[in-house]
Amino acid sequence: MSFSSLSSLGWDDSWAEVFTPYDGLAPGRVTRTDRGRCSVLTEHGEIHAAWRGDPPCAGDWVALDDDGRVAAILPRRSAFVRGGVARG
Repeated sequence: MSFSSLSSLGWDDSWAEVFTPYDGLAPGRVTRTDRGRCSVLTEHGEIHAAWRGDPPCAGDWVALDDDGRVAAILPRRSAFVRGGVARG
């Protein structure tokens, strides 16, 4: 399987190595999460996927099963963390 079309989204050899336990699944990058579904860019275009468990966040790399559902979220390398309400 070629991941060259995902390289513009940040896919590289390092991500391919992290993805090896998910053989048989397809990689994708989440662009939006909303109301129980997320938009995911794949090498075949954009899909709208459901998930179980913790929801993915925009920017996450995910493993998609044959039904187009998020089977796993790959480990994050970085995160933008929004500040909370100041506690007194």
